[in-house]
Amino acid sequence: MEVIDKATLIKNLVIHPYDSNPAYFAKVNVFNYSSDGKFAAGYLEAPEGWFDAVINGFNEIDFVIEGEMELISANEKRR
Repeated sequence: MEVIDKATLIKNLVIHPYDSNPAYFAKVNVFNYSSDGKFAAGYLEAPEGWFDAVINGFNEIDFVIEGEMELISANEKRR
C-alpha cells in the first residue's frame, strides 16, 4: 500500500500547455502506474476551461479536491 500525501501530489509537477494556446497551461504529475499498465494515478491543477477530453474505451475516476468539474455523457450532464 502507498499513502499519497500533499507533498507527493505536488512533487515533480510539469507545465502542460494547452494545445491551441501555449500561454494557457496546467500543472500535471502522473505519479503511479500499475505494473500491468491498466491503472495510472496523477494530479492535475488546471484553470477553468483548460481540460476538454473525450474518454472512450476505459473508465476514469476523478476526485475534485478544490473547485468543480462538469462531466458530460451521451445521456446526462453532472457538475
